[in-house]
Amino acid sequence: MASYQAPIPPLGAPTPAAPQDRVRTSPTFQTPTPHGRPPRAPRLVRVPARKSVFLAALLPMLLGPIGLAYSSVVGAIVTAVAVLVIGVPIALFFPPWMVVAFLLVVPVCVLWGVAAALTHNLRRRALLVAAHGPLWA
Repeated sequence: MASYQAPIPPLGAPTPAAPQDRVRTSPTFQTPTPHGRPPRAPRLVRVPARKSVFLAALLPMLLGPIGLAYSSVVGAIVTAVAVLVIGVPIALFFPPWMVVAFLLVVPVCVLWGVAAALTHNLRRRALLVAAHGPLWA
């Protein structure tokens, strides 16, 4: 005598699950926190890369306003425009003054580059502290 086989449901019909096959879930448990507040979810913060202060001083020293673009793009644009608008006409009419203009522009670019790199690194550290707490603890 053959054993009984249940009928096969039509294709695409949901198959009823047996009670023992159902997944049981328990209520989520949260660890208690002080003052009854829920725990703080971790935040993902994009922290920019650190800028080298040495490179920020060396590149403007060698390349002038173009080297300043490493640490400050706005500074590079401002000093390049100043050189084109002020420095080039002076150099065309008074060629010896081109050395004086170069001696004035390069230190400004170096100082601006170092200040921009230091400010960038301080903002980076502030982002790290805000996201993860103090760095030394």
